[in-house]
Amino acid sequence: MNLDNLANVGELAAGIGTVMTLIFVAFELRANRRQNRLSMLTALDKGWQDINAQMTQDEVTGHLFFKGITQHCFCNFGYPSIAFSKTT
Repeated sequence: MNLDNLANVGELAAGIGTVMTLIFVAFELRANRRQNRLSMLTALDKGWQDINAQMTQDEVTGHLFFKGITQHCFCNFGYPSIAFSKTT
């Protein structure tokens, strides 16, 4: 086995190592993205839990939140907004 053959084997090993490294990095990026999304959703859920806890502890805050949602929310699921206004 001469020096040229050893160089070719080394080049082949380097190429295989590079491809395997790229595959590993792709899997790690995918796992990291999933973990970041899970962390974001967990934080969002915790925020809504805090809001719901505040509304159940204070009747005025709950009423104001419901009033704001029903009058100004674009996501009323097809139902007309409930108006809390006095009729004259």
